[in-house]
Amino acid sequence: MVVGAGMAGLVAAARMLHHGHRVVVVERTGQAGGYFGGFENEAGDRFDLAVSHLLGGGEGESLARLLASLDLSAAVELEPFDIADILTIGERRIEMPIGLDRLQKELAREFPASVDDLARFFDFLRSFLSDDSADPRERGRFMMRHHRRGFEEYCRETITDPELRTALAMRIQCDDSSLLVMAGFITECYGKGMVYPRGGVRNLVESIVDRLRSAGCEIIFDSSMTNLVIEGSRASGVVLADGTVRRADVVFFTGDAPSLGALLERHGLAGIDAGGRRRGHSSLSLFHTLAGVDLTRFGRAARHYVTASTDVFETYRVLETGALPEHPVIKVHVVTNIDRTVAAPGRDLVRIEVDTYHDPDLHDADFYAEYADRIEATLAGTLLPELRTSSVYRRIVTPIDYAEWFGHTGGSATGWAHDVDNYMVRRISQRTSLENLFITGQWGEHGSGLPQLIASADRSVSLAQQQLRKRERA
Repeated sequence: MVVGAGMAGLVAAARMLHHGHRVVVVERTGQAGGYFGGFENEAGDRFDLAVSHLLGGGEGESLARLLASLDLSAAVELEPFDIADILTIGERRIEMPIGLDRLQKELAREFPASVDDLARFFDFLRSFLSDDSADPRERGRFMMRHHRRGFEEYCRETITDPELRTALAMRIQCDDSSLLVMAGFITECYGKGMVYPRGGVRNLVESIVDRLRSAGCEIIFDSSMTNLVIEGSRASGVVLADGTVRRADVVFFTGDAPSLGALLERHGLAGIDAGGRRRGHSSLSLFHTLAGVDLTRFGRAARHYVTASTDVFETYRVLETGALPEHPVIKVHVVTNIDRTVAAPGRDLVRIEVDTYHDPDLHDADFYAEYADRIEATLAGTLLPELRTSSVYRRIVTPIDYAEWFGHTGGSATGWAHDVDNYMVRRISQRTSLENLFITGQWGEHGSGLPQLIASADRSVSLAQQQLRKRERA
């Protein structure tokens, strides 16, 4: 039994099917994918809900291997990006190409006075990458030297120019991000590269769902787990919202880990040790269809970042207080520059996103409506003047919406904030107080993104297989 049809749940289901097990997936919403899902408006425009590009799509990497194992390599075409991001910081425009050597060269051209600072920064990134194949003892020493360090601390020690610090830190999601998490994120995005699944991320999800069903997997939508059936030290099944009991030899849980912990405690069992870690960020997303405009100037970059701030660390500190920063970091995805198939001719799809830390006591629908207007006004006055005059479709998706759809604000794809304790020492164990109940998803991994979700699913499936073999021997 897999609880949750997000990407971690789908991967776990695929792996268990491969091992010859009968698999049932239960999903509380009407579609699979979680944050990797999408929606379609009445005109047929297809929007990805929260993910515009994927990691792990290179030859031999985790996403490519997953698709090959499902015989979906031809059905899901992965298009690599040449330019990862284009940053607009005040009046400065910076291209962030794929490849660490190319990126270092481009930044050195843009910041000639910071060549030595950049050399130190990129030497560290290359050490981080080479550490993947290093002797395990050397790897351990490298990790122990750096795992308690914050990314901001390292940047301020290494990079003198504040605009360059902002460029390098634009992808952070909280002010005290871990140095190692960010090193992993930067080397994944800019070093190994990013891909886009033709037809959108939703096409990837739908292709996996179709393949699972054709292999005999049962997927139940619009239903949720409300309780566990416990016999001794094992979960023998789950109770669904309609009162149905589904028996199971193994249960993979991909939802809200603290909620699962509370459920276990109600049964008199040990809950989930979150180690004091903070919940992850959420997002305010604005979806627009623009008609009759020419957006080719945006190129095929995965994202465009816009900010007037020269200190994004301070920007995220303000966000964590629940206030609105004077100069937010705005992310713009011009989807149809990458894939024309998701919209009709003459129509362009744009998703605008800003990170938030949602506080239900401070932030309501009116708060987010005001914030959305402010973000749109900023873009209309800078990067996207057509936004107010050419939009024929507009939809706001707030953290309140995400919480209603997914039942929580820290899903497996976002998990916990990427703070200095989110590497090595503060992962939530994928084991629970029940020997055959496993937590799957971002809760048990450091960093974020699809490779971590795949790794988490693989690890939980490995634990489940070990437990099943042990039971057979007994």
